[in-house]
Amino acid sequence: MNLLLNNIVRAIAVLSILLFVFSSCGTKEKKKSGFSIKGNLEHGVHQKIYLAEITSNELLVKDSAKIDDDGNFRFYGVLSEPSVMLLYRSIDDPVKLIIDTADQIIVNGNLSNLAGTAKVSGTGESVNLAKMQSHLYNNLLLLDSLNFIYKTSQSLNNFDTVLIELERLSDSILHDEKTYLINFIDENPGELSSYVALTQQVGPQNFIFNPVEDLEIFKKVENGLVKKLPNSKITLGLSEFIAEMEELENSKTNEDIELKPGMYAPEITLKTELDELVSLSSTKGKYVLLVFWATWCKPCRMENPVFVRLHNKYKASKKGFEIYHVSLDRPSDKSNWSRLIKADNMIEWIHVIDEKQICASKYAIENIPLNYLLDQNGMIIAKNLRGYELENKLKELFKY
Repeated sequence: MNLLLNNIVRAIAVLSILLFVFSSCGTKEKKKSGFSIKGNLEHGVHQKIYLAEITSNELLVKDSAKIDDDGNFRFYGVLSEPSVMLLYRSIDDPVKLIIDTADQIIVNGNLSNLAGTAKVSGTGESVNLAKMQSHLYNNLLLLDSLNFIYKTSQSLNNFDTVLIELERLSDSILHDEKTYLINFIDENPGELSSYVALTQQVGPQNFIFNPVEDLEIFKKVENGLVKKLPNSKITLGLSEFIAEMEELENSKTNEDIELKPGMYAPEITLKTELDELVSLSSTKGKYVLLVFWATWCKPCRMENPVFVRLHNKYKASKKGFEIYHVSLDRPSDKSNWSRLIKADNMIEWIHVIDEKQICASKYAIENIPLNYLLDQNGMIIAKNLRGYELENKLKELFKY
């Protein structure tokens, strides 16, 4: 995920603050000025749909409308500046819209799969944004298919080979999405849709762009918005966000220096599921695989079966082998963390949770999954070994 995970995730969330002055009346009152959103939705008769504002920590419903007997709906409203909104019946199946003060937008689709079927037409940026959302939706379908293969192939003898291919395909899909968004931004300077591109995700907290690694892309979007919408709350918010990222980068301490083979792993003392403190140093005398992950990180979970097999193979070795598995989940996800430890058959090694995100700084974590292989004295032997690389390194160390 991101550098100094708790700060980055919080800061990225700020990009979603889309403040606007909004008044509307659903289907009851027609205004002669302002924006309108109308359309026809199959399988939606008499259903209620919502128009909402995205904030940093919640979705604020601003209006609702009931779909009529023919499947039609209509919203009217007045804005003080262009804004980004969600149209939805179910929050996990929304259509994202960019609405300017006088836009006339038409949304047609099937309410049972609104995100996948919505056809957006009319005036303004929403039409262009819909193309971007469609590209993302198609790639999400591909990632879901890989996840299905992963779940149904874990018992295969050649699962490691399957896993390597799944990781390769996943990386290819993510690369395609990022390349598309970069080209989209280049082709749409100064547009709010380019701003939305910066916040695209393939999963909870799993953003396409890293605001540290991709800061120049963020600045490119900012430069375009400053020229076209210099006083917009979105422009000002993005400028503030970039300044925060630059300050964060400049404030790095020696603790943030990248750890490499030959260096000693910094001490960690964190709580287990039972709230017992366990230190990394307690594993000295054994080879240790130090792993950073989170339950919401699909690539992380894809590695778990490999860890299970390798732990079973080497746990009884005279040289000693242990896994110190650090979750970066938020406190609110603790129950899910405990559940997945059991669901993924990982109960035989050390699991701790970094609720205060201490490790993000100590280990300069920019992305997960992340792992370090430590020798019996706590010195780093290797970093980020995957699949066969990890297996071959352990074979080299344990001689079998």
